[in-house]
Amino acid sequence: MKTYIDEVVEKVKERTGLKGKNLIRLYALLVLVKGENVTLEDFRGCYCIAGVYLSQTLDLSCVSLMFMKKGSDKKYIFNKYFIPETKLDTDIVAGAKYREWQQKGYVEVHKGSEVNLKKVAEYFKWLADT
Repeated sequence: MKTYIDEVVEKVKERTGLKGKNLIRLYALLVLVKGENVTLEDFRGCYCIAGVYLSQTLDLSCVSLMFMKKGSDKKYIFNKYFIPETKLDTDIVAGAKYREWQQKGYVEVHKGSEVNLKKVAEYFKWLADT
């Protein structure tokens, strides 16, 4: 049985031609809500389930937020990614465009060769305080 995430990953794979599992999951953020232009502000007071994948040097760290509005079964997914600056120009052959994604606000780049886990935690605090 396919899950919602499996369906999103499959659609992203078809639309982008990406082959790497991590790149497909990164690009999934571009398919946040099909046909709707929404922001986090649209979900103030809504139910949210949050998850986090923490890495330090070799992979992306990611905060994922899934929202549902009261009375609706539709799921809205927002992802925020974090990478060390030393990774900015890597994985280009595999299709990663970290600098472009940074400029668009999809990836937060941390100085040095490791993701600053304190800044990832601060993102959660910012979400709670906003």
